Amino acid sequence: MITEKMSYEEIAKEFKIDWDSNLADRLEKIMSDSSYRKYILKNIKDEQDFYFKPVDLKVNGNNYVAQLSTRGVLNIKR
Repeated sequence: MITEKMSYEEIAKEFKIDWDSNLADRLEKIMSDSSYRKYILKNIKDEQDFYFKPVDLKVNGNNYVAQLSTRGVLNIKR
């Protein structure tokens, strides 16, 4: 668990433990959700920046917030 008295090195080590345990897998599952892709293709145009609602993740007593974003759809004209 990350505490206020930890050094940056200790925080980074704790994050690495969380990342390896299951944070990476959970983020991959969230980002591969087809609802994000569908929303982007339907609503975001011309490389518009868009930020999705933050996702709260709890791992080993630590709370993380993932802010997913996109640059939108690239329209290539041929």
